[in-house]
Amino acid sequence: MKKKLIEITEAKSLILNESWMHKTEEISIQYAIGKFLAESIFSEMDLPPFHSSAMDGFAINLQETTEYNLVGEIAAGTCSVLELNSPNSACRIFTGAPVPDWADTVIMQEWANWDHQKVTFNQLPSRGANIRLKGSHVQKGQLLFQAQTLINGAVAATISGIGKATVNVYQTPKVTAIVTGNEVIQPGELTTNGQIFDSNIPLLLDFGQKIGINITVESAKDNEKEIREKIEKAMESSDVILATGGVSVGDYDFIPEILKQLEFEIIFHGVAQKPGKPLLFAKKNNVYFWGLPGNPISVAHGLWMFVYDFFQRKPLQFVFLPSKTSLSRKPGLTQFYRAIVQNGEMEIIKNSDSHHIFSMSNANALVEIPAQQEIIEIGDLIKTWILP
Repeated sequence: MKKKLIEITEAKSLILNESWMHKTEEISIQYAIGKFLAESIFSEMDLPPFHSSAMDGFAINLQETTEYNLVGEIAAGTCSVLELNSPNSACRIFTGAPVPDWADTVIMQEWANWDHQKVTFNQLPSRGANIRLKGSHVQKGQLLFQAQTLINGAVAATISGIGKATVNVYQTPKVTAIVTGNEVIQPGELTTNGQIFDSNIPLLLDFGQKIGINITVESAKDNEKEIREKIEKAMESSDVILATGGVSVGDYDFIPEILKQLEFEIIFHGVAQKPGKPLLFAKKNNVYFWGLPGNPISVAHGLWMFVYDFFQRKPLQFVFLPSKTSLSRKPGLTQFYRAIVQNGEMEIIKNSDSHHIFSMSNANALVEIPAQQEIIEIGDLIKTWILP
């Protein structure tokens, strides 16, 4: 009986229903970039925490005069208390410094002429100018970030800015990759007829580096016993297992049967797409398994279009761009091509064979051609997934 393929949108939905986020730890916010929050973050203070100056200049209580008496200065990081000698008093103030209680306006120094006693302004702004009001950016008690938010530099800076030194995060998952195939040998080894040098390990390691996870790589021949032992060993120490090769329906594709023996739940096996149709996703308890077809382009495509969603909790970004290329193809499955995006235009790399890894070296995007579309004309808007 022919196995039913699921559509790409369904596969992506099923992926996001699953999560590797189980183990948590508390770490310094300074080392949390690239991790996911395991708690929601509420601000414990106002930002700014006081009225502060938005620029270097002079703090005044705005009057109908351009001449003011200087009563001192306030630098950032200080808490000088300057008394108001008269309604037309002014103090020298610097960016980020607290504005004295009696002042309601800051005038930029470019508008001023001053000596040690007086300051005269060329013009006056509106009342309240150039003051960052307390709590105008963040209010105490405000929800800043929900749990499962990816911590990037801006998120970490915001959390650090409210004085929170540590955060609870999900531990980065431990990942093992198993590269299978009798024909695959490593660069530097002696090759014989019928053997090829591995291209998948660099793709796996590059993927891991770009999403911030370490991947331990194992190799296995097309031997059911050896592959099963590798999977069982990985299950003991890993949260996620990635395998390349051995997931289709050939005589040497042992992985589906091994997963059945090990009582994995198959979430899906087979996606209506080209390349990478035999893509497999499974789980047992809190261990997840990804089976990628062994050709390098299929591996790269599976990693970025599906495994990325799983680890990052969202798909790659996509845009619709005009094609600089025309092509025709046989309809039937949704098809992905490598592409080069530059200056708001997209050029399709026409060679779509799944073993042509060289065609990936200049690509910075994947374009998605709907299942029944046969012709792409120059200028057609095409869904374009942007690679990191």
